[in-house]
Amino acid sequence: MRLLLGALFALLVPLSAVHAQTDPFADPVRSAVKKRLASMAAQGQKVVLNKPVTVNRFEPVLPESLDSYTVEGIIGSKGSYRLIVTDPTTGRTFFLKEGDAVAPDTVIKRITFDTVILTKYVMEGGKIKKETVTLKVDTEG
Repeated sequence: MRLLLGALFALLVPLSAVHAQTDPFADPVRSAVKKRLASMAAQGQKVVLNKPVTVNRFEPVLPESLDSYTVEGIIGSKGSYRLIVTDPTTGRTFFLKEGDAVAPDTVIKRITFDTVILTKYVMEGGKIKKETVTLKVDTEG
């Protein structure tokens, strides 16, 4: 009986050591960027960590880049503004609020009566950095 239990224990100990542990505090964005950089290197593309790399953090609200839309204006009142953009090819209008993603790496941080502040995330030197972009909106028409 002891021999059987010893053999069973000897078999189970190595199997439990094989299972990978997932770190609950690991940054999922950083691991996704590392995977992307590894796949780029595997495809033969030159990978330079000092060059900014796009970080895909968000699911964009807009189907195309914000540059391809026409900014119609900003509506709202104190503290609750919306950015109005129109797709010139389809005529479809979007009402964007603070927190909406306009690109996989860019989110609307703040909207005031005449400005839109965007936060863009880039990977530079192995670290995720925030860049702030301010867009002035013509309120005169």
